[in-house]
Amino acid sequence: RKREMTVKERCILVGIRIDRHSRHVLNWAIVKVAQPGDSVIAIHVVTTPDHVSESKALVDDYLEVYEGLCDAKKVGLSVLIFTGRSIRKILLREAKNSGAIALVVGGGASTAKYCAKRLPSSTDVIGIQDSRIVFQRCTDNKQLIGGVIDDPRPSLISKVVQSAFEDNLGNKKSRSQQDNTELEEQSFKEEMNVSSRLSTSQKLGWPLLRRAHTEMSRDMSVVQWAMNLPDRSTHISSQIKDQSYRKINSFNSCKWFIFEVLDSCTCQFSEENVIGIGGSNRVYRGTLPDGKPVAVKVMQSSKQAFKDFALEVEIMSSLNHTSIAPLLGICIKDETLISVYDYFPQGTLDQNLRGKNKDGSMLSWEDRFKIAVGIGEALNYLHNNQTSKPIIHRDVKSSNILLSHGFEPHLSDFGLAMWGPTSSSFVIQDDVVGTFGYLAPEYFMYGKVSDKIDVYAFGVVLLELISGREPIDSKTCKEHESLVTWAKPILESGDVKSLLDPKLEGKFDIAQMNKMVLAASLCITQSARLRPTMNQVLKILKGCEEKVENLFKPHKGDRDHSENQENIDDEVYPNSSADLHLSLALLDVDNDTASYSSSSIGNSNNSESLKEPWSRSSSFN
Repeated sequence: RKREMTVKERCILVGIRIDRHSRHVLNWAIVKVAQPGDSVIAIHVVTTPDHVSESKALVDDYLEVYEGLCDAKKVGLSVLIFTGRSIRKILLREAKNSGAIALVVGGGASTAKYCAKRLPSSTDVIGIQDSRIVFQRCTDNKQLIGGVIDDPRPSLISKVVQSAFEDNLGNKKSRSQQDNTELEEQSFKEEMNVSSRLSTSQKLGWPLLRRAHTEMSRDMSVVQWAMNLPDRSTHISSQIKDQSYRKINSFNSCKWFIFEVLDSCTCQFSEENVIGIGGSNRVYRGTLPDGKPVAVKVMQSSKQAFKDFALEVEIMSSLNHTSIAPLLGICIKDETLISVYDYFPQGTLDQNLRGKNKDGSMLSWEDRFKIAVGIGEALNYLHNNQTSKPIIHRDVKSSNILLSHGFEPHLSDFGLAMWGPTSSSFVIQDDVVGTFGYLAPEYFMYGKVSDKIDVYAFGVVLLELISGREPIDSKTCKEHESLVTWAKPILESGDVKSLLDPKLEGKFDIAQMNKMVLAASLCITQSARLRPTMNQVLKILKGCEEKVENLFKPHKGDRDHSENQENIDDEVYPNSSADLHLSLALLDVDNDTASYSSSSIGNSNNSESLKEPWSRSSSFN
């Protein structure tokens, strides 16, 4: 992306290669050095003119993954390609010509020192090698490079260096041949850099990640939120690890993979096999020795990660349903947590609804209805599992629905799932997690968790299937940004055909349409107590002969009609509260409905903390 610099824009130069090894240097410069309004210029040097055209072809792809990050930071990014024998001389020349306020170079301290001696003191010079700052010469104005010196926030770089990925995944260096000239730029470790982990990269087939991508600069990125978070990656005590390990090891149905097998099947966790990047993990595509394609999720360990991993494995090990993406097995290597899943090349429901799949084709009505029934069956299985306690998914959304060949749906990503209550109809959670646009009002505002929050989210998915619209669409007018807010007046008017996705071109089954519309309207009922159960929703979708009003009569054994109902949402929802819920949900929301978590709810003084999405899952999104 080329940009003309304005007079007010400050320039930051970054010396790079256009390959996978230098990405973390550019990531770091954008996250830690650049400020809103800055222009970041990546300088790439080739030895001969023959390589220029080849490098130009790589520029667009190279810049694409930074789009969401740059939009969030409100910075410009461009790449300049030069021919020459000396990288440091070219960097020095361009830094002087552009009046750069900072120069960031990789590959040891020598190039940085060379440039620092010859550049004016007004230009900060930072040298990075193996994710460490090996040289820095900064001005007295520390605001020039926020976060490089005396940064009060937890150091993103130090977290990376101390992570288990440095031992297991980060020591695989790949060096290009260098001639005996002054080409001093070096390759870098392929380790998990926090800014790349929170970047926009996500490919077809694996949605188990909370996305930070956005096309609108008004939306808040996970990166910006994470940069201000307290350090959740606290030291893992041996007691926590031992307890978690014993718990995981007790799941007899869970297969254990040998690390060397997973290392081999992902080509040593190569960058080319990355199919998704999340807040604390990466997902790699791999092929097992028997030829089976798999998705391998590698999680950075922490105290919370061990607990979440153990709970996810415990829940997944208890599940067996055709419409739930199965956990194939796990591996724990030192402090690296790895889980293995089926690989779904068809992508997610979100991708297929928006035409983001491989062939750009749109879902037919037949496939949409099949997906609705399949996911309804999966949720009904979770809520009424006879072999274990009820399970609440907590992050039902279109990007967590994987599609296999024939568009068979599979509910995935149980990183936020929890065991449902058995002695009461709901529990109160201090930590509200999930995805904007799918959050039930009683959960968002009061932290009340029951299976009805999954029902509400499923209603939003039904509206997506019917309309093709996104749960939160900032490209539309303000009052129609929320899919639920847009759909409710239409549902009440009875003009259901106005809901239909125009891409269907009128090709739909009217009977199935009426079933989905009825189910959706009941699922998004504001009062949780008045929402149907998934069993009731499924009966509607499958065309139960029983009258709708009879479906809602209490039956023996229905948990949410038991005597200890406890009035799950007896709070009166005044207009002001509804408006607050909507305004908070729409405020600085990621275009791709990034997941978020808040440790504070129901406090108007903390509404700012709800603006910025994040999630401890994914185990966003």
